[in-house]
Amino acid sequence: MDQTKAKNTETILVITTGLLVLYYIFEAPKLILAATIISVLGLAFPIVAKGISWVWYKLALALGYVNSRILLTLIFIIFLVPVAFLARIFTSDLLRLKKKPGPNESYYADRNHEYSAKDLKNVW
Repeated sequence: MDQTKAKNTETILVITTGLLVLYYIFEAPKLILAATIISVLGLAFPIVAKGISWVWYKLALALGYVNSRILLTLIFIIFLVPVAFLARIFTSDLLRLKKKPGPNESYYADRNHEYSAKDLKNVW
């Protein structure tokens, strides 16, 4: 990951702004102290800014991993699986996947709809 000085400075400013917003919400004086230390060290010493930026991006990668795998799996299991079971129990063949009895039966559904120019406008 190629990190420039501007990108490191931007990361330091984002972290500082986030800490100040958290101070505004929770009114914890330690947040102002942390914001001051991070901003002064990050802007005064480029090597410290690079280290803080590296840690910040690694944290973002870890959160992305957690979000995409664990949280989405939980959402799937908690919400979608029960809805699918309920749909399977209480609804009939909505996709018409079951074979119809009889040799002359077809999957084709006759709609008796006459198309006009209005049907072909804004199809999507």
